[in-house]
Amino acid sequence: GSDGRPSSEIANYRTAIAVASRVCLGMDAKSFGPLALQRVRDAMVAAGWSRTHVNAQVSRVRRVFKWAAANELVPAEKWLALGCVRGLSRGRTTARECDPIRPAPDSDVEQTLPHLPAAVASMVRFHLLTGCRAQDVCRLRVDQIDRTGPVWVFRPKQHKGTWRGKTREVFIGPRCQELLAPLLPAAGDGYVFSPRRQVEEQRAARTAARKTPRFPSHLRRNAEKRVDRPKRRPAEAYT
Repeated sequence: GSDGRPSSEIANYRTAIAVASRVCLGMDAKSFGPLALQRVRDAMVAAGWSRTHVNAQVSRVRRVFKWAAANELVPAEKWLALGCVRGLSRGRTTARECDPIRPAPDSDVEQTLPHLPAAVASMVRFHLLTGCRAQDVCRLRVDQIDRTGPVWVFRPKQHKGTWRGKTREVFIGPRCQELLAPLLPAAGDGYVFSPRRQVEEQRAARTAARKTPRFPSHLRRNAEKRVDRPKRRPAEAYT
C-alpha cells in the first residue's frame, strides 16, 4: 500500500500466478506467449470467475512479465506480445457477468444501528453523512481534521491516491460535527474511532452496572483468569 504495508493485491497476484503455473506447468517463462495467456484466461473462465475479474487477473499476469522485462529476466518483446491479448468483452464470452454492487437501503442500515457497538454505529453514521470511503472512516484522526471553518475538513495523510501525490479531503458538515463532538475529547490527537477505547468503555460500563459487590474471591478469580500477554489485544484503529 501507499504506507508501505502489504495490500490485498498480493493475494490477487498469487491467485493469478497459481492458475498460470497450473495451466502452463513446466513451460519456461521465455516460452510463455499470447496463446499461453489465452489458455490461462480460458481456465479462469472455466473456474467460474466473472468477466471483469478474469480481465483484471490477466492484466496482473501481464504486469508480472512487465516487471520481469524491466529486470531483464525475459525479453521486452515478450511483455509487448502479451499485450496483444484483448480483454473479454461483454456479450462475447461465456464468462458470467456480475450484478452491479448497490448501496444497502437506508432502512436496512437504520434497523442495524441499534445492534452495533456505540463506536461502530457512529462510524456507520459518519460514513452515511460524508459519503467517504470506508478506509477514511477507519483512519479518521483528530490531528488531521481542520476545524477552523463552519465545515470541517479531514485530510488523511495516507489514502488510496497517496502514491500518486494526490490529496484527499472529506468534508464534515454540522450534523456530522454533532456526531463527532462527544468523541473528540477522549480521542485526544489520535483516532476518533478506536477499538481499544471501545473495549475500555465497555468494561467500565459493565463494571458500573454491576449489582453485586466485588468479593475478594471474585478479584482472585479474575486475577487468575487474566492473561498477561493475550494473543490479540484491541488495536488502536479499526481496519
